[in-house]
Amino acid sequence: MKARKPAVLIVLLFFAGLNACQNDLDSKQVYCTDIFIGIRIKVSGGPLTDHYTVRMSSSDTIRRPESTDPQTQWYTVLDDNYQRKLANQEDVFRFIGKRGDVIVVEEDYVIGADECHVYKVSGKDEI
Repeated sequence: MKARKPAVLIVLLFFAGLNACQNDLDSKQVYCTDIFIGIRIKVSGGPLTDHYTVRMSSSDTIRRPESTDPQTQWYTVLDDNYQRKLANQEDVFRFIGKRGDVIVVEEDYVIGADECHVYKVSGKDEI
């Protein structure tokens, strides 16, 4: 009878510990800012007539013409509109820019996202 008491106590403590850990995980809350993040690059030369970004692992093509400012030569590679598809991951994205029918920019970026925003891991800021 005495040998059963420690075993029962150990089992009860084990399950109580599991329950405590689960509660800690459930209570984890993430608070995101309302700031809209965009990963942008400056492309030298004349304005691009077309540009888009391709997620290399899935061939997903992302076009964001509304986020272009050809006057300043800044173009968006990826922004928070894509965050949900990339959340808690990193992947390779290729920015492609054209002048007419000629590809003048073809640059790879490693981009990740957390629970809130996209972020650049590697890639050029100016081309």
